[in-house]
Amino acid sequence: MGLTAAKSTQVTNSVFSTIPQGKDFFPEGAFLRNDQTGQIEQYSGGQGHWVSIPVGTKLGLGAAQVITISATQYSAITLGNDYFPEGMLIQNVQTGEVDLYSGGQRHWISVPVATKMKLTASQLTTISASQFNQISQGKDYFPDGVYLQNQQSGEISQYIGGMNHMVSAPVASAMGLTATQLISVTPTQYSAISKGNDYFPEGMFLQNNQSGEIDQYSGGQRHWVSSLEALAAGLTPAQVVAIGADQFNAIPHGSDFVAPPVTQTSTGGGSNR
Repeated sequence: MGLTAAKSTQVTNSVFSTIPQGKDFFPEGAFLRNDQTGQIEQYSGGQGHWVSIPVGTKLGLGAAQVITISATQYSAITLGNDYFPEGMLIQNVQTGEVDLYSGGQRHWISVPVATKMKLTASQLTTISASQFNQISQGKDYFPDGVYLQNQQSGEISQYIGGMNHMVSAPVASAMGLTATQLISVTPTQYSAISKGNDYFPEGMFLQNNQSGEIDQYSGGQRHWVSSLEALAAGLTPAQVVAIGADQFNAIPHGSDFVAPPVTQTSTGGGSNR
């Protein structure tokens, strides 16, 4: 803690003895070591959280990172859940299952997801099955921005912020999405993810396949493109993606689209005005 005499306040023994005795103080987040057993806990929220040997090794905990205290002092600390750093990749030594630890829960990483993430053995911390199973099971893990495909229906969604955002077939085709960019998931795994708004790339021009109206998608809204603005923007049919009227109308309507001003560049040696 770097305490010095200048940071302390001296009081007489009689004054000191009148102060009620509470629990021993330890800095939040400190790693405490039992001087008899060598066991290490991380101190947080008034509790000690056991650091298993595999976790301590992965963290590189050594003498410089721990505070050695007496066994009596150590055992007086209330024991909480085992300690894992946020975002640690843990593996069940018996089953080989890999999960990501986050928010006090473990989140399963399926083989297709692990392959997409290019996980290697050196990134994993292998722990006992009993320690692994005592961590509460949360939702499956997917990296933000990946594209998931339902193995049964073939539906594609982009995963962002814990939600699925459907990518319709016309949009996926315009984006040039290929099988190598998708992560195949089971129908059960796919349907367990909360459904958000449909996904469209920022700036995509969308056409209502019933009315023919063309809008630009930006900031989560659609912006009507008049024929005059389409001409000014040099918009061609190849740049427009036709989608269903229901999907089109489900997008909130924003302000009208205004084509960006045309910039002129000089091609000769004359002066520009």
